Amino acid sequence: MAALIFIFGGISLEAYLGAVISVIIIKAGFDMLSETVSKLLGEPGDYELFQNIKETVASFPEVRGVYDLVLNNYGPDTYNGSVHIELDDDYPKYKLDELTRDIAVEVFKRNRVILTAVGIYLVNTQDKEIVNLRNEISRKVLANKYVRQIHAFHYNTEKKTVRFDVVISFDLTLDTDYGELSGY
Repeated sequence: MAALIFIFGGISLEAYLGAVISVIIIKAGFDMLSETVSKLLGEPGDYELFQNIKETVASFPEVRGVYDLVLNNYGPDTYNGSVHIELDDDYPKYKLDELTRDIAVEVFKRNRVILTAVGIYLVNTQDKEIVNLRNEISRKVLANKYVRQIHAFHYNTEKKTVRFDVVISFDLTLDTDYGELSGY
């Protein structure tokens, strides 16, 4: 087209068209690089996919809770992930392998996500004293306005230790008065 304009109009546009084409190529390269870097650094997951996976795992009657779901995106519709589940502490250990494999298969069938790991949190359910301790600690921890959830509670009777995970709100920032977190 630039040649025709030059022949009939005497105006040379090659330099201008070259600059426009260069800008288009640079922009396309930047967009490709930006997309690649974004995927390497990690992107927010699809909320609906997270919810569907959690519902799939929670559909197993043995599962008391579903936590710590992590998904890794390896391209279009290619996800690998891991999840933790809560089970009663009296769940038969010989059934654990079958349950975790069944969960992984069901998640793949329904969501096309490969679960590479299903972690287990055993929750004390047999000892009433420990159940009462869990309820008391949960009540106190959940009273904090920044705490959204407590899970994976376990009391080790031999070591006399308690462990649990706490999910904190994103409302807690560096500017927050951390004195509000104390007092337990």
